[in-house]
Amino acid sequence: MGIDVYQAFSQVIRVLESELKEAPQVANTREFTNVFYMVTQPRLTDLSPHQPWADVEFEERVDTYPHNPGKAWAQLPEVWEPMKEKDGRYSYTYSERMCFHLREVLAELRNNPLTREAFLAVWDPSLDVFFLSKRRVPCTIGYLFQIRDSKLHMTYLQRSCNFLKHFHDDCYLAVRLQQWVAEKLGVPMGSFTHWIGSLHTFIT
Repeated sequence: MGIDVYQAFSQVIRVLESELKEAPQVANTREFTNVFYMVTQPRLTDLSPHQPWADVEFEERVDTYPHNPGKAWAQLPEVWEPMKEKDGRYSYTYSERMCFHLREVLAELRNNPLTREAFLAVWDPSLDVFFLSKRRVPCTIGYLFQIRDSKLHMTYLQRSCNFLKHFHDDCYLAVRLQQWVAEKLGVPMGSFTHWIGSLHTFIT
């Protein structure tokens, strides 16, 4: 179905890293559009996120309280401090977007294991379309969870990803979310599928 299938993230990373060096140049970036791949055995150990930031960020994302700015940013201030608004908060956080709906998605998966509706949205069209080119808006569109063959599969939809700066972080946090949901449901992990509208690196 037009999707590249890999056993491990380590294979994906090698391929993308190599191919991006020869990707078409768009302004000051090298970019591939509509990148679509699956990892059949997603493992956190194949990824190298910024730590301890990534683990603190994940705990805020799955908390029931909407953190903004939270504490994770202080673990990587050189990246996240410049993105704050004048009031010291962020235009959005994943914690704010996820905390009120994550438990509803879990409930749907428990009540209807074969559901096609267990989608956790991060992008909010009622807000984000008014901030385009004006404020920071989410790179993540959302996460689709599906239980098939008694395993939890997840599809991660992302409009944009800076490969060198954020790919490991984004995938690590997504797989941790898949793992967290699987543990809550008491089912094993399945495949991880990732669609990226723009995968790019900046040319220096």
